[in-house]
Amino acid sequence: MDETPRVTKEQKAEAEKKWMEKYYASPHGILIYSSAGEPFNLAKHLGIQAICDVLVGLIAAVLLGQVTSLKSYPSRVILVMVLGLIPFFAVNVPYWNWYGFPEKYTMIQLVDKLARFLVAGLVLAAMIKPTASALPAAAP
Repeated sequence: MDETPRVTKEQKAEAEKKWMEKYYASPHGILIYSSAGEPFNLAKHLGIQAICDVLVGLIAAVLLGQVTSLKSYPSRVILVMVLGLIPFFAVNVPYWNWYGFPEKYTMIQLVDKLARFLVAGLVLAAMIKPTASALPAAAP
């Protein structure tokens, strides 16, 4: 878009209109380009993903351990599952919004994140339980 200084509001509005028309009519997207190229290393990519997944699980475990009010197993599972919405809204929705990622891709990412965090929640909620001091005292 023309960013010439000292243009009138009308000229700026016209330039923005032309830019939007060109944007709408032209192909656009994101291209990840590596001029040198590199060999694809599946083990490396899977290893990095596994480390990230473990780190996310540890963060969820720490948060779950801090929430002593969640006494039932299902409530602890749901807490961890809902944590999956954070990366979805922080990363995938902006990708759809700003860069035009397809809606199908975005919805699959939502399902993926909720499913992954659900599985983590099933495991973590079984491992991390409220301490005896956090449970209400039994009535005599």
